[in-house]
Amino acid sequence: MSKAKQWYVGIDAHKGSSSVCVMDVTGRVFLEQTCSSQPAHLISLLENLAGEKDVVIEETTIADFLYRCLRPYARSVVVASPRHNALLAEDDNISDQISAQKLATLLRMNCIKPVYHPLSELRHEFKSLVLFRDGQNCSLVRFRNKFKAIFGSYLIPCEGSAVYGQQQRQQWLDKLPYRSARFRVQELYEQIDDALASVDRTDKEIAHQARRFPEIELFKQLPGIGPVRAATWFAIIDTPDRFERRSHLWAYCGLGIVRRKSANEAGPQHLNRNGNPMLKNVLKSAAVQAIGKGDHNRFQRQFERLLSDHVPEAKARLTVARSIATTMHTMWRTGEDYQDDYKPRCLR
Repeated sequence: MSKAKQWYVGIDAHKGSSSVCVMDVTGRVFLEQTCSSQPAHLISLLENLAGEKDVVIEETTIADFLYRCLRPYARSVVVASPRHNALLAEDDNISDQISAQKLATLLRMNCIKPVYHPLSELRHEFKSLVLFRDGQNCSLVRFRNKFKAIFGSYLIPCEGSAVYGQQQRQQWLDKLPYRSARFRVQELYEQIDDALASVDRTDKEIAHQARRFPEIELFKQLPGIGPVRAATWFAIIDTPDRFERRSHLWAYCGLGIVRRKSANEAGPQHLNRNGNPMLKNVLKSAAVQAIGKGDHNRFQRQFERLLSDHVPEAKARLTVARSIATTMHTMWRTGEDYQDDYKPRCLR
């Protein structure tokens, strides 16, 4: 009885067309072609390959859609980010076909670092909404930075958020010495107002969509976790089954400690730089708010205990942020409500 063929399929996908490379277990290229990126064409290609198929797709704007479309037709489908796979990212002599071949090679060598994508289309759409809101917030921050940069260029002190308020705008405009500067600031005022209104509308839509996911209401029970932070945590993590250890969860959230070692010499410890920046911001800002609530909640008590043990304030806040992450993860796994004496037990 002949052994079933094993194929490794690399797909460099773009909106119009995709470059495909099919490789066998020995590394021999069986097929190279460019075809339409429509799922029907890629599915037909996979169905014509007799045997087991493992597929890797390079991370693009359509990778998430193709990931769910192709999963029923292969043994495994993963999405690879060039940032994590240096063989793809660090090559000057690159093309779509070369990328597809390198994807298949990395997959055959089991060297792909996958990018997580939700299996549920409903959750993917909710995640897209949350990411859209983050982009809006980033635009708002850019407008505000430009605003303050104009005042800074004339050595006019401009601290705090009161400068964006409606009541004192004319006073701030009058401080600027030139008409062109006043015009730029006035335009930025309007852009900031529009951005704030847009963020507010998106927050309402997120709150409406969040009703479909009872887990979000569970997370909102924690001190420092409001509707947007709860929705962001849920949308990005997607499922608690992704992490078995606290260290893995913390690393993904950008709160893990790493240290480079070479020739038996270790460099200084620092936070890992490859974590998710949105989750890092959610957890660190939640820690600050929980510590400052004044209701002597569990995280505030933990912070005060760490300070009494002479732990630096920044490190104590980081520890509280990790505790919030672990607590939410455990609540998600168990379905239990938050309790102030909650002690996470599910993660090692």
